[in-house]
Amino acid sequence: MKRIINVILMITCLSVVLCSCRLLGNEKSLKKVAEEHLKLSFNDATVLEEWDNHGEFHGDGETFVKLSCGDGFEENFSSEWKLLPLEGDAYHYFYEWDGVFEHPETEEKVIPQVENGYWFFKSTGPMNWEFALFDFEENILYFYIFDA
Repeated sequence: MKRIINVILMITCLSVVLCSCRLLGNEKSLKKVAEEHLKLSFNDATVLEEWDNHGEFHGDGETFVKLSCGDGFEENFSSEWKLLPLEGDAYHYFYEWDGVFEHPETEEKVIPQVENGYWFFKSTGPMNWEFALFDFEENILYFYIFDA
């Protein structure tokens, strides 16, 4: 009987260790997530700030990445990117919605109002979207995912 209990305990422990290693090995950097979503390369960019609070109910949450990009980075943008000012849903969510584009702990806006730059907005489902803003003057890219 002891032998059976020991075998069950060993199998359980081994399963927990293997699952943990698999989950940890699958984590992507948020810089890489931004690259994949925006179809841009950030090899030379430096992460200034990043956080992800997904994992709430049904995977709801927000992802934020702030990257310092080199001079000339704006040459990489596709036709999906538009020159400021914001318009449509991007304008609505950025300027008129409370509680979005805020740090989850400090509740401070994480993306400043920028006057000279490009922006990108993509709806990924009802109340789910991706937003990015590139500031020409500071060479900073802000990337934000909202999943509700």
